[in-house]
Amino acid sequence: MSGLSFSIVDLETTGLSTKFHDVIEVSLIRGHDRVQLFTEIKATHPENANFDALKITNRTLKDLERGISKEEAIAKIESFFALDGATAASRCAVGHNVQFDRKFLFALFEEFGKKFPVYYWLDTQALAKQYLKQTDTSALKLTKTATGKTSTTLTACCEMLGVKKYVAAHNAQADTRNTYFLWKKLTEECG
Repeated sequence: MSGLSFSIVDLETTGLSTKFHDVIEVSLIRGHDRVQLFTEIKATHPENANFDALKITNRTLKDLERGISKEEAIAKIESFFALDGATAASRCAVGHNVQFDRKFLFALFEEFGKKFPVYYWLDTQALAKQYLKQTDTSALKLTKTATGKTSTTLTACCEMLGVKKYVAAHNAQADTRNTYFLWKKLTEECG
């Protein structure tokens, strides 16, 4: 993956469906200089918010009125990427369970006839699962799910690898920072 421009991405939404729910937070960190963009986006359909999603992100319906418009958010994201001097074909977005973020970002940009300016995607959750397959786990601090499986949530992966977490989960600004340090640990120290 030499020659790629890496950016860490995370977002928060009002639910799981790109057809009914809104992106309400976007955070990006450029890998090479650690500059971060964080923005809140005003929900256009707060009435569709899933109450479980609001609980997870510690939000109220009133909170969904905060932020900038989708158009303003897209412009900020495009400006952020333009500063790396790369093309979409030479960019890689890194995230934890990144396919969720990817589908929402694609839908957000498509709503305005645009393409999200990233071609490659790297999932730290998949990297952590691969790491677990290749290493002796007896010395690792593993978190188990209710069914007894090894958890690969962002928090669990950070704890497993001794990555100091920035703050609690389900805040895009903090989650991109935690994902950045997890990605660095997985790629540089764990191979």
